[in-house]
Amino acid sequence: MTVTLLILGLLGGFLSGLLGLGGAVVLIPLMLTVLRVPLKAAVGTSLGIVFIGALTGSAGKLLSLQVNAALAIPLILGSVPAAQLGAKCSKALKSETLRCILLAVVFVSLIKIGLDVFAGAE
Repeated sequence: MTVTLLILGLLGGFLSGLLGLGGAVVLIPLMLTVLRVPLKAAVGTSLGIVFIGALTGSAGKLLSLQVNAALAIPLILGSVPAAQLGAKCSKALKSETLRCILLAVVFVSLIKIGLDVFAGAE
């Protein structure tokens, strides 16, 4: 089982990094279908994993002056209360409702990526 988890972690991390998608598109489906993790636990775990990557990536971009800190910092600060609100809503929602929201997010992301690819955006 440990080897399977390691291989899935490597595959999930590789695909997330390659596609730049991560949680909702790669990690959650792996956890739901292969590992049989309950939906709410999969969403929370995915958010934790994505948070670590976002934190380190953001720090690197800010420290190397690749982003405008005056624009980034308010965005980061706004995400903290929004994450708390999202966690409260997640606890209150039924798993089926959460599954529908997740499906909608994945579908909208798929459309956006498809449009970007066909429009030649980078």
